[in-house]
Amino acid sequence: MILVDSSVWIDYLSLQTSRTGQTLESLIRPTLRAAIAGIILQEILQGIKNEETRALTDRLLRNMIFLSPQRETHFLAAEIFRKMMRKGKAVSSIDALISALAVECKIPLFTLDQDFEGIAAYSDLKLFETAPRK
Repeated sequence: MILVDSSVWIDYLSLQTSRTGQTLESLIRPTLRAAIAGIILQEILQGIKNEETRALTDRLLRNMIFLSPQRETHFLAAEIFRKMMRKGKAVSSIDALISALAVECKIPLFTLDQDFEGIAAYSDLKLFETAPRK
């Protein structure tokens, strides 16, 4: 199982063929290995302007494995946030929560957002590698 960040979903839903989209497709079909969290789901859906696209996206995302943070996830997210601040690295609360959820579930995070590289450098976050990062 792999937690898929909104940046990857947005790339995939753009309907333009990309390596990222092809990789996500392979995680969805034939065996579902892609997971989503509530905050990621919200980020994706709130950015959609077209009702038809929203309805199609809604149907697709309802089939994903859904991960929910627990109380301990929020404690871990706060620790990740504080650790990054001590290192002089700014991180959003949302990115800290997504990172904590992946760490807690012991699964990698599939993302295009380079902010997570910094989090991974100072925490137990593992990133899903599709190709060498630049």
